[in-house]
Amino acid sequence: MEHIFLDGWIKRSGLSKSYVASASGVSRSTIHRIQHGETDPTLGTLRELAIACGLDLDLQVRPLSDPFAAQAARMLLEQGFEPDSLAEANQWVNRLHRLGLQDPVAVIDYAGRASGLLALGAPSVYLRGDIDTLRLASAGDATGARWALSGQPHLELGAGRAVAGVKVLWAEEPRLAASLLADTLKEARSPHTATVVVAAALPAVFHASFKSGGLNYVAPIQALIDGFSLGGQLAGVAATIAKEW
Repeated sequence: MEHIFLDGWIKRSGLSKSYVASASGVSRSTIHRIQHGETDPTLGTLRELAIACGLDLDLQVRPLSDPFAAQAARMLLEQGFEPDSLAEANQWVNRLHRLGLQDPVAVIDYAGRASGLLALGAPSVYLRGDIDTLRLASAGDATGARWALSGQPHLELGAGRAVAGVKVLWAEEPRLAASLLADTLKEARSPHTATVVVAAALPAVFHASFKSGGLNYVAPIQALIDGFSLGGQLAGVAATIAKEW
């Protein structure tokens, strides 16, 4: 069965076998043997192949969404950053090195797409509706736990101009924060229709966060990662800001 899955993964990704081999650390000859049912790969090998194809493996294939991809990028590019799990972050550092990514913008772009803000599982919450940034911030503040803004509010601040896109509230208590917004927002039918993401935050998300206008914002590098993760106009704004660093 593994060869059927692997053929589909590579075809879906649109990537070459050489690229998949390089990104996964699995030789082309081993990939060939897996595709022809000549070897029985370990789950570890299959996960590396899935990640190289932009997927993840957790007894099922799902869109890639790993917060340690973002933490690896921050560890590489941000002095003094300490990940929540050094072992998990180092695995992503190794993946980035295998890809030969050295340009900071490329590292942030890849980490953003791999961290998958639009593919987070519970307890993160996806909401839809119109809400201003102050109202969103007040919900974070009312939880009594740590919170910080990212996505559209942060990138608009960095760009110095009006920007449209998804607002992100990183929160230690995402479900509580979302419940405080229930009078204004409704749960989105799918993450890709959300206008607000209330994202469950690991402690390292708040490293180097700052205040502006009385509101909490994640570190600029985290906002850029999130912008690439959200895609669309926000990814373009993130790329423009990142290239100016």
